[in-house]
This record gives sequence, C-alpha cells and structure tokens, in this order.
Amino acid sequence: MNKKAMTFTILAILFALTLVFFIVMKGRYSATDREQVAISRVESMDNFIDIVEVDIKRSLYIAGFRALISITDYMTEQQSFLNSGDTEKFFRELLFDGTINSQQSSLMIGQTFNKWTTQIINKGNDINIVISFTNSNIILYQESPWNITVELNTTMSISDTAGTASWLRNVSLKTYIPIQNFEDPLYIIKGQKKIGNEINITLYEGRYRNVTTGDCYNLAKHAENSLYANNSDAPSFLDRFEFDKLPWKYSSCCGIESFINALEFNDRGVPLLYPISSMIDHEQWSSSDPGGENPSTCTNLPGWFRISTGHKSRYQVP
Repeated sequence: MNKKAMTFTILAILFALTLVFFIVMKGRYSATDREQVAISRVESMDNFIDIVEVDIKRSLYIAGFRALISITDYMTEQQSFLNSGDTEKFFRELLFDGTINSQQSSLMIGQTFNKWTTQIINKGNDINIVISFTNSNIILYQESPWNITVELNTTMSISDTAGTASWLRNVSLKTYIPIQNFEDPLYIIKGQKKIGNEINITLYEGRYRNVTTGDCYNLAKHAENSLYANNSDAPSFLDRFEFDKLPWKYSSCCGIESFINALEFNDRGVPLLYPISSMIDHEQWSSSDPGGENPSTCTNLPGWFRISTGHKSRYQVP
C-alpha cells in the first residue's frame, strides 16, 4: 500500500510538473507572440508615415503648381503688380484655404493642405492609426533660376488606437516646381493683356555670337523669341510678381531676363517706355532710361534690337 501510495504521489508530482511546464511555456509563447505583434504594428505605422510623407510631397507639388497659376490669373485680372510680400502671402493662403485675397480659386478646389490632411486622417482611421498635424507652415522661395522651392514644415502626431506606439515627428519637406512654360508676370502687366510671354530657357547660352565671323544669328533668335537667360542683375521669377517693389529678393542667385521683341509690341499697339533703348525686359521697364544700341560688330541682328553697354559682355557682343 505504501509503495502504491508513493507511486501515486510520484505520478501526481510528475503530472503537476508537466502541467506547470506547459503553463509556463504557454506564457512564454504568448509573451513572444505579443512582442512580435507589437513589432509588426510599429513597422506598419512607420511604413504608413513614410507613405504619408511621399503623398504630402506629391500633393505639395501639384497644389504649388496650381497656386502659381492662380496668382498669375489674379494679376491678369487686377492688371497690377502685387504688393511687397503678397506673393508668398497669397501662395500660403491658396495652399491652406484655396483662396487668394479671400476670393475662391477654382484651380484650388480639393487641392488644399486641409484637404490632404483630412484624407490622410481618414486613411489612418481605416487601419486604427490616429494622426494629426499642428504648427503647419508653407514657405515659398528660390534657390535656383529655373525652379521654385516650396517648403512645408509641420508637426505630425501619430499613435495606435491600441496604445502600441506613438510618435511626435517634426517634418520638413521640399518640392521643386520648374518655371518653364509659366507666364512671365512682368509681361502680364506690361503687355496690357495683348502680349504675354512664357518662360522658355534659351537654347543659345554661351554661343550667342560666332567669334570668328561676327555672326550674331543665335543672339537674334534668342531676342526674337524672347527666350530667357540667367543674370544676377535681373529679377527672378518670383521677383517679377512684385517687379516695382525694390530691392528684389532673389536677384543674386536666380535673376532671369529676356529681350522684348519690339516689333511684336509695335504690331499689337503696346507702347514701349524707351523705344530706342535696351530691349532687355527689366531695363526697358525700369524707372530710368538704360540707353542701348544696335551694335555694328554683330551681323544678322533685327533692326529693332538694342542692348545696353552693361549687358554686351553677357551676350558676347564686343
């Protein structure tokens, strides 16, 4: 009987130890599983944030492009240059509110920052991620002659509805909008709605004149087509929205200039300010007569062509 009791006791102990072992191992596996789930969730949230940043950058480009067109349309209607600081002010208003000077822009409907963030918040809710944006600001400026820089700074707060993880992330994103084919704001006003000019980069940089023959055929084509070249004494694309407000902000890095086709202006009945002076746009429409000549050292130039002394070297005119 004692042997039977001892055997039963040993079996009971072994059973209990086995049960405890399985309970402990189950707990260990559960903890491991929970840890793995948390890791997967954090990775999913991190991937979501990366997608959000890519989406915002893409939307920033599209909206920025539309906002610039909206500003040029507004100038065409008003037929006046913007006040100092209004270019960036109106740009920010368009991206946040879809309005310019409190007037709704048809191009910005459904394209505002608030619209994007609402869509992102809804996408997050679908996968149990709570996201919000605070301290958002948009800056417009130029770092190069042929592109506009649009910079977004915002703080993103992201958390999981299950309390798995949370982030507070300061985000700074830039997008670059080429100015090629945009209407030149300077021509919008000075062309009096009769003559406009799209920004097209010159094809002839560095080869305006054949130094061997003196042939300036390329310079003639550059001038006749009012193509654009970079020059530090000229207003940048953004400066042209506020052309008559000096000093220009981005001239040193990003100034651009074209020659006015005087024949076209004459044919359209738009008077020039200085008809026998330099046909470089910002000089022709400056506050003082820049002077200018049709150089005899260059052949094949049109009769109306005029260049100021200070610009001869820039365009390879001796």
